Amino acid sequence: MRFLLSIITILLCGSLMSQTTVPCGVLDDRTPTQIEVDEALYRNNLALKRSSRAYNDAKIIPVVINVLHSGNYAYPGYGDWPSEAAVNSMMSELNNYYASGLNSSSQVDAQSDAGFTFVLADKDINGNPMDGFREYNLQDYPEFSNCIFKTYNYVTANCDDQMSSFFGYERDFYLNIFFLAVQQESNGGVYGGWAKYPPSSYGLFINPLSSGWGQTATHEVGHYLGLRHTFDQYDEAICATINETDCETQGDRVCDTGPTIRSFLCVNLCNNPLEDPENFMSYAGCSHQKFTDGQIERMHVQAETFRQDEIGHGQFLYGTTSGCTDPTKCNYDANALTDDGSCLDNDALGVCGGTCAADVDSDGICDDVDTCLTGEDVDNDGICDSIDPCIGIPDLDNDGICDPDDPCVGTLDACNVCNGPGAIYECGCADIPEGDCDCNGNQLDALGVCGGPCLADLDGDGICDNEQANACAGISTVSYNGLDYSLIELGNQCWFNSNLATNRFNDGSFIQKIDTPEDWMIQSGNAVPVMGYVDHDNVTNTATYGFLYNWYAVNDSRGLCPTGYHVPTDKEWMELERYLGLEENLVTREGYGSSPSNVGAKLGDGGNSGFDSKYAGLLVESDGSQRDLQKAAYFWTSTEYNNVFESERNNAWFRAIYKNLSGVGRYNEAWQTANNKGNGMSVRCLKD
Repeated sequence: MRFLLSIITILLCGSLMSQTTVPCGVLDDRTPTQIEVDEALYRNNLALKRSSRAYNDAKIIPVVINVLHSGNYAYPGYGDWPSEAAVNSMMSELNNYYASGLNSSSQVDAQSDAGFTFVLADKDINGNPMDGFREYNLQDYPEFSNCIFKTYNYVTANCDDQMSSFFGYERDFYLNIFFLAVQQESNGGVYGGWAKYPPSSYGLFINPLSSGWGQTATHEVGHYLGLRHTFDQYDEAICATINETDCETQGDRVCDTGPTIRSFLCVNLCNNPLEDPENFMSYAGCSHQKFTDGQIERMHVQAETFRQDEIGHGQFLYGTTSGCTDPTKCNYDANALTDDGSCLDNDALGVCGGTCAADVDSDGICDDVDTCLTGEDVDNDGICDSIDPCIGIPDLDNDGICDPDDPCVGTLDACNVCNGPGAIYECGCADIPEGDCDCNGNQLDALGVCGGPCLADLDGDGICDNEQANACAGISTVSYNGLDYSLIELGNQCWFNSNLATNRFNDGSFIQKIDTPEDWMIQSGNAVPVMGYVDHDNVTNTATYGFLYNWYAVNDSRGLCPTGYHVPTDKEWMELERYLGLEENLVTREGYGSSPSNVGAKLGDGGNSGFDSKYAGLLVESDGSQRDLQKAAYFWTSTEYNNVFESERNNAWFRAIYKNLSGVGRYNEAWQTANNKGNGMSVRCLKD
C-alpha cells in the first residue's frame, strides 16, 4: 500500500496523522487468481477458528528497523536520516494505537486491545543478542545509487523489492520497517509509506521526509496484517456508495465496516457517516483512533494463516508468550499468555522442580543421600556423629573430610580442577595447541584444510598439485538429445558452457512443455516437473538462452542431465566461486554482497572465466510472467533448503548473476513466492 500526503485533503479534513492525510493505492504483485486462493485459505481458517474460538488474542511482533539514508547529512535526525530516538517514538505510538486506539489529539479510548505488541528485536533468530535498529549509508551500496530521492513510482518499480530482500533481516520471522526517502510529487503531495498484503514477507516502507510516522506505520501494519482499505474496490470517479451483498468477500471483506465513498473530491469524508472516519484504514483525516472487532479478527486469523508455521516458529512467538499460568506453582510466570504444561512444585528441600521427595529430620539433606536419619547429628551435615570425623570442625562440602585436611573443599570438575569451570575450552580442558587446527594434533594442509592430505599448491589455484588432473578428461563436447554442448574446465570441475536445452529426461521420456503464463502458474504451482521457453518465445530465445526448468524437473529421478553429469549442488557452486576468487564471507553468505574480486563479472556473459552466463531471467511460479530477461541469470542447484520450518520446505538454493553487479547472489527465496521451486530457471550440468 502507499500513502500520499495531499495538501487538498488537509484543507478538507483538517488533521490526520500529525497534520498529514493519506490517499492510498494498492501495491500487490499477486494475480487475481492467487488473491482468491489466499482469501479462500483465510476464510477456511476463519471458519475453523470461529467455531473453536481458537485464535490467540495476544501476539508479540519483533521489529527490525532498517534506515536507508543518502549519506548527504552529517548527523542522524536531519534530512532523510531518522534518529533512533525518533524511531523509538514511532514505535511507542504504534503500540499505543494497537493497544487502545488512543488518539493523541482527541484522548478518546475508542477500542479494546487489538492484541498486538511491537518490540524492537534484541535477539536474532538463534536467540543471540542483536541490535534491531540498523542504519545503512546508501553511498556504500552503489548498486542502489539510482534509488535515492526518486519518485514513488520509480522506487516501487525498480528498488523496493530488491532493497527489502538485500537489507531485510529474516523477513519470515521479523517485521522489517524500512525508512527510504521518496521525492515530492508534481502535485505537491508526499508519499508517506507503503506495504504489501500477506503472504508477502516484504515488510513496509516509510518516507522519512513525511510526517506522522506513527499513524503511517499503524495504517501500513494493518495492510501487512491483511487489512484492506475501508473503501476497497469502490470507484472514486462514480461518487456513489455500492451496497455489499456479501461483506466477507466484497469491499474490505470485513462486515462491521460499512460501505464507503472513496474520494475526498466527492464528499467531505469527515462529515460522511458512511466513511467511518475514525477507522485507521479510512482516508478521512479527522480522528483516526480505532480498528473494528471484525478488523481485529481478520488481522489475527490472517497472521496465524500466513505469518506462522505449523510448529510454532512463527514471527509472532517472540519473548515469553507461554509458560506456567498457575499462581500456586513455584515457576509461575505472570507474563505467560498460554499454559505450556511446565508448572513445577517445590520439593522437600524447597527447590523448584527438585527431585527430593522427603527430608524427615529437616536437616536440609535429602533423605535419599542422608546417612543419618535417626542417629545424633550435631552439625547437621548428614553424617551421624558416631562416624563423623568432623564434628564441630567445618566440612562445607559434606564429604567426610574436615576442611583443614580437605585438598578440595567443593567438587572436582571434569578436568580434575577443584571448583573449576569444567570442560569449557576448545579441546575440553585446554585450548587448541598453537600451530594445530584441531584437538587431534592436525595442521592445515596446503589448501587450508584441517588435517587435509595436500602437501603443496604451488600455483595457488586451489587444486592440490599431486591431485590436479584434466577435469574434462580431454573431452571438449558432449552430445545430448540431439544437441552438442561445449565443456569448460574451471579448477577441478568440468561444466557445460551453455544453458541446458533438452526437452527430454535422461531416460528419454518427454518433459512437459509449457507455452503460456497461465499454464505455467497452474502446472508448476501443482509441483509438476515442467520446462518452458524464455519469455514463452521458442523462436527468438532458445538458441541463446536454452530452456527454463522448475525445480521439480531438476529433482526428478529420471535425471535432467546426461549420464556422467548432474545438476550441481550448492556446495559445488561454492567450489566454483572459491576457484574464481570470491571472498569467503560472500561464498557462504545467504543473499548478495558486492565482490571486490568481481566474480559476478567473471561468470557473466563474456566474462574472463569463460562460463558465459546468459541473462535469461526466470519464469515466476505465481503468475508465469517473465522477469529480468537480459538483466540477470538464475541457475538452479540440486540442494533443497533447510526443511526444519514449514515456510522453508518449498524452497531450494539457486544462484543469481546480475549483468551489472560484481557479486553473486546465493538465495533460497525469490520475489516472496511461498514456493520458489515452482519458478523457472536455467540449468548448467556438471561432470560427476
